[in-house]
Amino acid sequence: MATKADIYETVTNRIIEALEKGVDGNKWTAPWHGAPSGLPENVLSHKTYRGVNVFALFSEQYLRGYESNVWGTFKQWKGLGHPVLKGETGTRIFLWKPTKRKVQNESGETETKNSLFATSYVVFNSEQVDGYVKPATEERTPFETVEHAHAFFAQIGADVSHGGDRAYYSPGADRIQLPHPEYFKDNVSYYATSAHEHVHWTGHEKRCARDFLNRFGSEAYAAEELVAELGSAYICGILGLANEPREDHTQYLANWLTILRNDPKAIVTAASKAQAAVDYLVEHAEVPQELEAASA
Repeated sequence: MATKADIYETVTNRIIEALEKGVDGNKWTAPWHGAPSGLPENVLSHKTYRGVNVFALFSEQYLRGYESNVWGTFKQWKGLGHPVLKGETGTRIFLWKPTKRKVQNESGETETKNSLFATSYVVFNSEQVDGYVKPATEERTPFETVEHAHAFFAQIGADVSHGGDRAYYSPGADRIQLPHPEYFKDNVSYYATSAHEHVHWTGHEKRCARDFLNRFGSEAYAAEELVAELGSAYICGILGLANEPREDHTQYLANWLTILRNDPKAIVTAASKAQAAVDYLVEHAEVPQELEAASA
């Protein structure tokens, strides 16, 4: 059985491989950019995966060339009458199990606290099984997608100003700055950029209170950018927006790879923080239940 260290290393190495594969000169494409099929989802529950599992499965899709975003365990596929094809290898992802641990409080007394224990399980893509065809779903038109994105961000209520040629979040002013929509090549690009900056916005101390200085030291800024990158990819998946790489983020790629190579647990931390940011935005935008990011 794989140890916890093995799981972290296996997942991290595959994400690193996918990021490195996407480098083309001065340009780069992450495995979650332009994913045509949407967020990875479980075949039985039809719910999207969460946290680091989203990006682990995006990476496997990218590296193996799968177009499908549907995954399931060996047992699930067999139970549905679509057995895994002979010779296929699965993808190991995380499973978080609740557990209790004893800790000492400030008074020296022993307390029992709830926590999560990381283990793993193996899933297979629908392109690895016999006879599965994903049911057709009704897709929103481009106009409906943009209208839904507009409503989503409007309901969150962040302080957003428009002007200039840069997109950024100012922690001191607690304000998001975006160029006017016509500055972008299309409305989808505008809202994808807005998603990135809204994830930064959640890091404020009165919201998710992210502080990576103690965890990542000099790489804290790059770690925050990684959270925003992962979180915006998730939001774009929820809203059905095409998520494309931003040229101004190419500079962070080397830092991200350094962080991941030096610390196999870093991607889990970043993805967990990104998931918390997404949950915060979804909650405050009152997303319809069928679009909520739920755990598989």
